[in-house]
Amino acid sequence: MHKTRSIMLLGLSLAFGCATFDDDPFRVEGSNSNASGGAASVGSGGAVPDLGSGGAGLAQPSSGGVGSGGASTGGGGMGAGGTVSTPECPSACTGGCVSGVCQFDCSGDCKDVKFVCPPGLSCLLTCSGKDVCSKTELRCASGQTCDLVCDGSKACGGAQFFCPGGNCSQTCSGEQACEKAKLSCSDGAVCDADCTGETDGERLKISCASPATCNSTSCG
Repeated sequence: MHKTRSIMLLGLSLAFGCATFDDDPFRVEGSNSNASGGAASVGSGGAVPDLGSGGAGLAQPSSGGVGSGGASTGGGGMGAGGTVSTPECPSACTGGCVSGVCQFDCSGDCKDVKFVCPPGLSCLLTCSGKDVCSKTELRCASGQTCDLVCDGSKACGGAQFFCPGGNCSQTCSGEQACEKAKLSCSDGAVCDADCTGETDGERLKISCASPATCNSTSCG
């Protein structure tokens, strides 16, 4: 009887001791486990150095992506559509465009060629050489500056120059440079003709329709 009672007490003691041991939050093993497991886990995964490293890793691509991408996009936009630049030079300007002026290339032969200035652009036609612009026609854009340079023997013989508004000029230099050529000004244009350098032959004819203003120097 005594032996049985002792066994029962021992069993209850052991059971109570196990329950107390398992539920004790301050037991040594649990404390060590939390310290090593929890602290190590938090330290490596959530501590400031790790989060800082991780945060920097995320922040850098974000900053780099936005900074680099944004700059590239912004620059491209300004380059393609935002930059204030002259319009693309029309193909009609065979000599290209310089400072917004459409130029016609007559380095070869421009006889009987009709040149029409693109709307909104000033134009320059230079005829240098014998008969290079014989019977050539130049029509200026309305209200734009337009210049015709005739340099050489009969360079612009029989040429027709039309100026509908704007400021136009024709220069004749050389033997019979502008013989039988004609400058027609209309729609309030201001035209200047200079034949100082022309020698011999029939001089340039000027048609000035009111209210156009025409000025002539040694053009007959």
